[in-house]
Amino acid sequence: MSTAELNHEAKRTVPVDRVLFPHVEVAAFTNSGLQRANNEDVFVVDDRTFSNLPEYGIHTSLGRSAALVFAVCDGMGGHEGGEIAALAAAEAVSGAERPSLTPERLVEIIKSANRQIYDLAESEDGFAGMGSTLVAAVLWPDSDGATIANVGDSRAYLIDADGQIRALTNDQADPQGNLLQAMGGQPRYMDVDVAITHPVSLGGGVLVLCSDGVSNLLSPAQLAAAFSDQHPGPLCASFPKLARLLADGGADDNVSLVAVRQSVEPVPTGQCSEVFAEAFRSLAAPDPTRPEVANRGSREP
Repeated sequence: MSTAELNHEAKRTVPVDRVLFPHVEVAAFTNSGLQRANNEDVFVVDDRTFSNLPEYGIHTSLGRSAALVFAVCDGMGGHEGGEIAALAAAEAVSGAERPSLTPERLVEIIKSANRQIYDLAESEDGFAGMGSTLVAAVLWPDSDGATIANVGDSRAYLIDADGQIRALTNDQADPQGNLLQAMGGQPRYMDVDVAITHPVSLGGGVLVLCSDGVSNLLSPAQLAAAFSDQHPGPLCASFPKLARLLADGGADDNVSLVAVRQSVEPVPTGQCSEVFAEAFRSLAAPDPTRPEVANRGSREP
């Protein structure tokens, strides 16, 4: 789809959808997993970024007065560099000016953040080779359409109201799982090819963004079942089951997930503190005597 077509679709208003779904429920978590001492993942809920914590969960309800931005960024390149690269990618999309945001502008923002990550990597010796994946979703205020952007192997899925799941992104990786591109991650600057999926009609389904720490361990069917089993409860009600499945799989990487669902009424928040506590008990902090899996050799682009 051309840039002109993307912008036309993004700006097209569908008042009926706006009336049906004036609110958005969001539930998200990030965790260092069972084998890593630090968390290099960052997630975005509209204009807020959540990072640099061993565990974090959020459950909230947002209005649809402007474009809403969600993202998961998976850093690579060592203890500190990966966190910085992921945060740079996340802050770039979370800080996008909403009135002027279009699919074309989203691509420009991601490409600019890619350049920034390379500049940061050159600023200190310890940052060499740092990079990040990104999967982002923009929900437009006047329709139930969304734009999905991705670089790397973080994924987006849509689980429809019948529990059927479909992938909205393709991993930019070879058959062995080696990244073909990321934001940063190379010795010298390289532009990125931002994959855009647009428009995606969400309806009453659940949009899921996740790092490869989740998608490498959980099949699409397992993801769909976890959310469908808790329907029509709050999205965060699925997290204990997801955490148990991740823990059973070894959780050898950082794990992050953002779930988004349109709603007719604002969803009550503050009901998920115990849910998050239960989920994070499954993903307990790693044993400090256990060597950290410090390098992501197969993920180097």
